[in-house]
Amino acid sequence: MPRLALMLLLALLAAAVAWLALTGAGSTGPAPAPVDAPAVDGSTARAGEHRDAHVEPARDAPSPTPTAPVRERVATPVVDEPAGDGLATIVGRCVDEDGAPLAGVALELRGYGDDRHAVTLHELDHGPIDWSDPPPAHSDDHGRFEIRFAPPPPYEFGLVSRSPGRIAARTQWPSIPAGARIDLGDAVLSRGVLLRGIVVDPAGTALPEWRVSLIGAGGPGPTASSPVTPGSALVPRRNLELTTDAAGAFRSDTALPPGDYVLSTAGKLIDPPGRVGLAAPTTELRIVVEPFRRPEQVGPPIAGVVTDGRGTPIPDATLLAVRLDRPDGRIGPGGIGVGRTAPDGGFRIPQYTGADERGLRLRVLADGFEPADTGEPIPWGAPAVRIALLDGPSLTVNVRDATSGAPVERFGVQLDGPDAVDTSGFVRGDARIRAAGPHPGGTATIERLTPGPYSLRIVPAPSLQLPKSDWIRLEIEAGVPAVVDVVLLPDVARTIVLRDADGAPIVGSSLELVHPLDTDPVELDTTAVDRDQPPSRAPRRARRVDGEIRFERQGAVRVATATTDAAGRTTLAGPGDTAFALRVLGPGHPPFVVQPVRLDEPEPLEITAPSGATLRIRATPVEIATAYRVAVGLVDRAGRRSFPSAPEYRFGPTAPDWLPLDDDGRAVLVGIPPGRWALRVVTVGHTGGSDTRTLIEELELAAGEARDVALDLSGVAPATTTLVLTCNGRPFEGTVQLLGWLGGANDWSTRSLETGADGRVEVELAPGTWRTTLKAEEAGGIADVRSEPFQIGATPPAEVAIRVQSGHRVVRVLRANGEPAANQPLSFEGPIGSNARANLAADADGRATLRGGAGAVRVFGSVGRGPDQLRVPLGDVQLLPGGGSVVDLQLPPY
Repeated sequence: MPRLALMLLLALLAAAVAWLALTGAGSTGPAPAPVDAPAVDGSTARAGEHRDAHVEPARDAPSPTPTAPVRERVATPVVDEPAGDGLATIVGRCVDEDGAPLAGVALELRGYGDDRHAVTLHELDHGPIDWSDPPPAHSDDHGRFEIRFAPPPPYEFGLVSRSPGRIAARTQWPSIPAGARIDLGDAVLSRGVLLRGIVVDPAGTALPEWRVSLIGAGGPGPTASSPVTPGSALVPRRNLELTTDAAGAFRSDTALPPGDYVLSTAGKLIDPPGRVGLAAPTTELRIVVEPFRRPEQVGPPIAGVVTDGRGTPIPDATLLAVRLDRPDGRIGPGGIGVGRTAPDGGFRIPQYTGADERGLRLRVLADGFEPADTGEPIPWGAPAVRIALLDGPSLTVNVRDATSGAPVERFGVQLDGPDAVDTSGFVRGDARIRAAGPHPGGTATIERLTPGPYSLRIVPAPSLQLPKSDWIRLEIEAGVPAVVDVVLLPDVARTIVLRDADGAPIVGSSLELVHPLDTDPVELDTTAVDRDQPPSRAPRRARRVDGEIRFERQGAVRVATATTDAAGRTTLAGPGDTAFALRVLGPGHPPFVVQPVRLDEPEPLEITAPSGATLRIRATPVEIATAYRVAVGLVDRAGRRSFPSAPEYRFGPTAPDWLPLDDDGRAVLVGIPPGRWALRVVTVGHTGGSDTRTLIEELELAAGEARDVALDLSGVAPATTTLVLTCNGRPFEGTVQLLGWLGGANDWSTRSLETGADGRVEVELAPGTWRTTLKAEEAGGIADVRSEPFQIGATPPAEVAIRVQSGHRVVRVLRANGEPAANQPLSFEGPIGSNARANLAADADGRATLRGGAGAVRVFGSVGRGPDQLRVPLGDVQLLPGGGSVVDLQLPPY
């Protein structure tokens, strides 16, 4: 190389090095720093410096120009050019309140596969996921940190910061793609409140190993229950759980933001009653708790073990107690849960007060085994009961592709059935994918299943691009191996053409293809669950058969939805070997159902919609329609059905959907089913809440009819008045709920208001009968106190005085034999004749405090269990402002 060229090359290299030094692109730390040794930026770090939050490919780039400190960042993990090594990177800088860097902050990255369905599908193609949370990273002297990791695609991720004396912060991502670079910018970690204190019982005895939790009750900043914006900067946490030491004391190293918190713990909180205020720098709490006491043990326990037929212990088997006075030994679907077996298969059931002296009859359930029933009662004190369960039968599934006829060798099996049983004996939906993996020859076997009815679905590996099977019903019989052949049929599509009676296309009608779960025909109000949901997630209806309550599935599976285009056409896809129901919902015509419908027929399905009525509404005065956002809707006589002209028809027994009037006070309802209707309006007031009232009681509409209706809104606008509330003779400051009846049977109004320190609040109220409800402190608790009804006329008074009194009373509930009814469920209604209600439970001594408006309440107790439970009146009790003496209530014999 000539000397001149060499000198020029050296000069260019020197200039490049100088430029890198000036821009900070030349980092003195290693680029791929390990997670517990964050990379260090070689540029000078000053208090207040930061980098804007962004996501970029994992590649070298000049740092952005420093600007003023920013307290929050948004970082969405988008990758333009994935890094070659596939590792994702999270970087940021920890700073204090003044923007100065914080060193030594621990940053813990946690990955979790909460969506087990997505994880299993991923593993069908890629094998088991190998993931463990990396060791915590720590911020360096400049406050910077860097975490590099290989993110599994179906995993969610969360990042938590921890620093002694500072508020813990967190953020989360629903997923992070490989190669993503996420810059959180400056994470401000402020000093907060440190907690210390002691937990004691009412006698002052310390409670060791006792858990206490605090959850943010609102105020500045996010609460503990507030969702974290995915990919946002670190957000302060407002929840904390502490455990006392051997002396009943607790002390926190992690700080909480100042403010109000809800305190909770096992047992009954005596002091403080439930809400505490935390103030920096340290808050000390003395928490008095009355531990819940178990019912008194009056006799020796029943002890034993549950095994299989080979003598191997069965852990986690469910033990159900069944009634001795029932011939079939059943209550509802199975019995009352009394426990589960330990890891060694053992169980111990104490005899408590009220237990049947003859002993206990047990029904035992375990996944993969036939249920067992002891038949005769086991006497109390039996020391070595042995219950052997028989293996359930096997299930073999053969799967092949309908198009090629070849076996499908990578799939999982979804089973929805009686193996998912909780301790009350009720079946719950089970969405697990079992036997996921490679299956040579397309055959998979599940060795043991609990006998009973099931729904089965095959889920092929996503890479095979094969459809999931439809849910298949089968019955697993005791002692009989089951074999199911499943052919994966691709969905077929069929064109639907929708026209009116004149042959014109209907545009924008919503269509819903559903498959009934039982033999009942599908109606407009039949509840449908999505296709991917297990059938047991569908609603159940209770039927009494031969004196026993049975729960049966009802409803339908929603397979596909679509909307007709400008030509009245659309396409629906689903299994071709199934008879469906097609709900044609509108708008533009009355809703109706076509059934049965099959998709494997070649010609389009042409449907003529029934003719509906059209209602053209013009409301005056227009200024009321716009000022109070008036909307209209039609409801049938029973109030069970509504018809709005909305983008899609909604049906069911809920409140109607509403069509807002336009700026000219007009609205058009089209495709109304023929029949008798009531026309209602809803108004939204300026001070919150809404009014619903009927303006036309009877509206008879015929098919194809078009009618103009004039509405007079002059009596709709509410008038302004001032409420003056006092509780127990003092002005009430707090939240007040108002409920009003505006004349018609279904005409009502609601408001939610905040009174001032003088108990006054200005409100807009329509003419009608109104009642207020407020929450008053009463005997260490909060009581719902309702006022007497008051009337608002066409011209309301300037002020309405509302005076209420709160009261409480301690009751003691006794059984028929005079013993305290521990943990007895109670409810009360009152004052007598009102709709005030409350539910609670007695403590271990049978005592409970009733709180509400001063006056008489009627108290009810519950006897029996499950479907046989009865609600019986126990008597009337006077709630007094001062409480008064304890009132004894006795349960009837049962």
